[in-house]
Amino acid sequence: MLEAGCADDWAPPDEALALGDEDLGAVSLAAHEVVLPARVVGVLADLRAQMAEQGTYVSDRRWVKTVWLLRVAAAAEGRAEVGLWDLLLLPACVAPDAERQAEVADWLHARLGVREAYAPPRLTRVVQAFQAQLETEQNANDLDYDESGRLRFSPSEAGTEKAEELAGEIGDAKGGAAALRMSYSRRRRYGPAHIAARTAQIDDLLARIAAYAEELEAERASLAATRARTLWLDDALLARVDAHLAATAALIAELAERARDARRGFENLPRLSAEESTRYADVPEPVAHEPLA
Repeated sequence: MLEAGCADDWAPPDEALALGDEDLGAVSLAAHEVVLPARVVGVLADLRAQMAEQGTYVSDRRWVKTVWLLRVAAAAEGRAEVGLWDLLLLPACVAPDAERQAEVADWLHARLGVREAYAPPRLTRVVQAFQAQLETEQNANDLDYDESGRLRFSPSEAGTEKAEELAGEIGDAKGGAAALRMSYSRRRRYGPAHIAARTAQIDDLLARIAAYAEELEAERASLAATRARTLWLDDALLARVDAHLAATAALIAELAERARDARRGFENLPRLSAEESTRYADVPEPVAHEPLA
């Protein structure tokens, strides 16, 4: 077995391609000047906490050496700062075996280029909050008053059925089947202030979603540029990240359309008359949802 380990054919690279001491020194000097952006530091800190929570110990010394590798990777490609995609080099640097390296890789693929505040699950819950509020307001009923301001009474279908059942049981001695019932059948109506407040809040949400969609497109453009020039990263890794970003963008676009549907629903709520609107100009409390900051 030991002999076989030396049997593989190998030839040194052409001398013109070999890195000499002068080349290595130049890369080292350039690496010292490479900037480590706060965004990259944030991901490193989150990964460090994630690994500690899972019981995987990585020494401070190894983190420092890993960051030096990231600086060298950037310098070798002529860049002035460590990029987000350089972090795809981390699994082999901080995880001790294939299984945990795969876990780190999965964590990075799901995280890089995606802001947690706008993750599809969270954004879905935000849109659902508006949809639930719309359904509540569409189905809300008011007590129906007549012109004199008194509650209007009329036999309702459900009330008649219940009265007939009751009359059958007691022989209708009191005329139960003909009893008048309070009507709750009038749908609640809303004034311009209410509807404007609802649509304005959704407009703010749509603006945030649109800005995030542009951010995702910028991330994909950055990733494409990295794929074209990288000396260090495997293209299959970058393709996997791009697929995740594309899927996220598609989900965000779908949620934006759902938000627009909710906006149209609020616009089409039953409206108060012009005279009633002057008396009921209350602005509702905003729809509560998770923050998107």
